[in-house]
Amino acid sequence: MSDAQGQSERAAGYSAPALEKGLDILELLAGECEPLSQSSIASRLDRSIGEIFRMLAALERRGYVRRFGADGGYVLTLKLFDLSTRHPALERLLSAARADMRALAEQTGQSCHLSVWDVDRIMIVAKDEGSTSRTFSVKTGATFSATETASGRVLMAFQSPGERAARIGCALGRPGKTKSAAELECRLDGIGRNGYEESGSDAVKGVVDLSCPILSHSRTALAALTIPFLHMTGNKVSQAEAVDALRNCAGRISARLGSAG
Repeated sequence: MSDAQGQSERAAGYSAPALEKGLDILELLAGECEPLSQSSIASRLDRSIGEIFRMLAALERRGYVRRFGADGGYVLTLKLFDLSTRHPALERLLSAARADMRALAEQTGQSCHLSVWDVDRIMIVAKDEGSTSRTFSVKTGATFSATETASGRVLMAFQSPGERAARIGCALGRPGKTKSAAELECRLDGIGRNGYEESGSDAVKGVVDLSCPILSHSRTALAALTIPFLHMTGNKVSQAEAVDALRNCAGRISARLGSAG
């Protein structure tokens, strides 16, 4: 038996109910746009109000949640964000992706970029244009709608059901949105089945966005790797070949970050 197997089997024999209740609350609130009452949290988690009261009191005392609004519902504070910034997750992602992004740009003759969540939008955190003289690319640091970009739809498609529902609710709740939740769910389901998105750019004619998820160990999307494929004379590869190269590249980066594949 390997050390990893032994540790897994030993861990399976232990439980920490209080810790799990607290984590359940944090994970629930992380997927909500609006404050939740104590009774709503208890109902959603199938726990008694007494159990939830004690957990919320402890989490509030430690600064992880606070009451908000006239009804005093609970929301997450930024403490988890503060903890996350102490661990260089973004730097680890960029470090894992840079070399493969350069190789992808050179192989395809197309630019590529990496996107992550920025609250309810997506942000471009890295790009590579390779050495080709003509490409279409986006600016690092730019933010875009999650529903109107291939990158955003990929990030939404590869989430847990609860997280996806919360993201859809936030995205469609913005002014001017006309898509229905059912329509978006159907599209995201298709992306999930295919493993990638391939669609004409919502913003630029002549560009086809090809996008794949960078997956975590739990198979949820940490980021989206995207090629804005520009059709032009003398392309190094076809669109289908670019899709294959993109998927292989995303798989390598995901494996480097601990995805089970």
